[in-house]
Amino acid sequence: MASNVVVYVAVTASLGIVIGILIGRFGLNQSEVKTAPLMLMDVSSFPMNNISATNINDNLKHLSGKKEELKRAEWIRDRLLDAGLDSSYLVPTNQLLPPSYLVEDVLALNGADRDVDLTGITQTAAVHNVVATIYGSQEPDRYILIGNRLDAWNFGGSFNASSGTAVMLEIARVIGRMKQQHNWRPRRTIVFCGWGSSQQDASPLSAAAEAAASFQWAENKANILFTRAVAYLNLDTVVNGNYSLYGAATPILHSLLRKSSKKIANPNPSEVDKGRRTVYDTWKHNNPDPGNHKQPKIDYLDGGSKFSAFSHILGIPSIDLMYTSNQPVKSYPLDSSSDDETDGTYQFHRAIAQLMIEMVRDLSEAVVLPFDIELYASSLKAAVTNLQKFHNHFLQANGASIQHLQKNVEKFTNLTNHFVHNTLIRLDRTNSMAVRRVNDQLMLLERSLNDPRQRPNNDQFNHVVLTTISGKDSQFIELVELLKAVANATEKEKPEMWNRIKEQLWLTSYLIGTAADSLEDRL
Repeated sequence: MASNVVVYVAVTASLGIVIGILIGRFGLNQSEVKTAPLMLMDVSSFPMNNISATNINDNLKHLSGKKEELKRAEWIRDRLLDAGLDSSYLVPTNQLLPPSYLVEDVLALNGADRDVDLTGITQTAAVHNVVATIYGSQEPDRYILIGNRLDAWNFGGSFNASSGTAVMLEIARVIGRMKQQHNWRPRRTIVFCGWGSSQQDASPLSAAAEAAASFQWAENKANILFTRAVAYLNLDTVVNGNYSLYGAATPILHSLLRKSSKKIANPNPSEVDKGRRTVYDTWKHNNPDPGNHKQPKIDYLDGGSKFSAFSHILGIPSIDLMYTSNQPVKSYPLDSSSDDETDGTYQFHRAIAQLMIEMVRDLSEAVVLPFDIELYASSLKAAVTNLQKFHNHFLQANGASIQHLQKNVEKFTNLTNHFVHNTLIRLDRTNSMAVRRVNDQLMLLERSLNDPRQRPNNDQFNHVVLTTISGKDSQFIELVELLKAVANATEKEKPEMWNRIKEQLWLTSYLIGTAADSLEDRL
C-alpha cells in the first residue's frame, strides 16, 4: 500500500533512496534491484507544454468531492506518490482549533450590515500536512519547496485554495513523469508541501494563526530548513481574475520571476491579438513598476500567508503568485467557489503551473543559484533614499541618524557588486566545492537579515527588511510604522517610543552590514 512506504534514509545518494523505496514498497531483496545510470538530459527547457489544463480541472473536480480534511489529505498524498515521487506521507499533529471565521466579520468585509449571533466550539483535533519529495542527484540536502494549503471553507474551494492544490499536483505529475520515463533527477531536492489547518482561525484578519500548520512544520524543521532550504514557492488562490499576473517576492528572486514569465505563452487570446504574446508582456502593460515602466511591478511579501514562516522567520527567499482582476474582487462568495467566467478553460491555471515549473527548473538545476543580489542592493538603496527623504530631518531633530544605515547599505552594494563581477566570474564551475561555497553564501545572504533575538516590536517575525503588514508596499516598514506612530511627538514627550525607533534603526543597519559580510570569505 502507498501509505505504508517508509524511507529511512533522509539525506543520501539519490540512487540509494530509489533502492530503499523499491525494497520497502515491493519487498525485493537487495540483489533483485537492478540499477541504471541516471540519464544526463538537457533541461534548459522543462516540458512546460506537458502541463495540462484538463488535468488541473480534473484535480479540482476530485478535490470538490473530498469533504473531510483527512480524506483530502490522503487523496493528495496518494496522487503525489502516483506521480513517481520518492515519498509522499502525512504529518499528523494535534492543534487547538478555535471556532471558524465569524460570520459578522465575513459580512463586514463585504460591506453588509447584519446582526448575527454565532456560537462556536474550541477543540483539539488532528490536522494533517502532506509532504512529498523527489531527491536531488547531486545536492540532495538542498531543498526547493512548493507549498499550498489543503483546506477550504467548503468542500470545493476552487479559488481558495483548491486552485493552488490542483496546480501543485499537475506540476508534480510532470516532474514525476520526467523521472519515470527518462530516469532523470533534479540537481537539488524538490519538496511538495500541502498545509492543513489553514482556515481555522477565529478572525479572517489574523494571518499567522491562519497558517498554523505551515508555521508548526517550519518551526519543527527550523534548524534543517535554515541551513538547507533554497527557496519557497507559494501556491494559494492562484486565479481570482484574468487581467494580469500578480507577483510578490523577496527581492533576491525578482529577476528570476520576471525572466521566467517571459517564457510562458499568454493565456489570454485578446492580449495575444494585441501583440502581447507572453505572460510577461501583459503583466508589464497592465501592472507596470511605478519606478520603472519597462518592467512589471513585483510587490514585497507581507506577513499574510503560508510563506510567512519561511520568508519572515527563517529568511528563506520566497515567491507568491496569482492571476488577478483589474477590479476589486470580493472574496466572498468567490473565495471558496468556482467561476467559469474567470477561467472556464483553465488556461490561466495552466499558465501559473508553467511559470512555477520553470522557476523550479532554474532553482533546482542551475549550477549557481539564480539569485539577483545586485537587485537586492538597489532595492535597499531605494528604501534608504525614501527614508532620508521623508524622515531624516525628524530623526535628526530627536537624536537619531540614518548615517550608519546609509554606510552599511553602501557596503552591501559594493560587496554584492564585487561578488557578482569578480567571485562569480572567476568561479571554476567544475569544482563542486567552490560551487557549493558560493551557493551557500547566496543562500545565507537572506538569513543574515533576520534578527536571531526577534525584533523588539514584534514577537513573531524576525526579518528587518520585509514588511509584516498586509497592503504595506515598503521595506523597513516596521521602522516606518514606528515613525508614523510617534507622529509629531519629540523624544522628550515619548522617550520610550523613541528608544524603540533608535533600536530598530540600529538593528536594521547592523544586520544589513552582517549580510554584506557574509559575501566575503574572510572574517
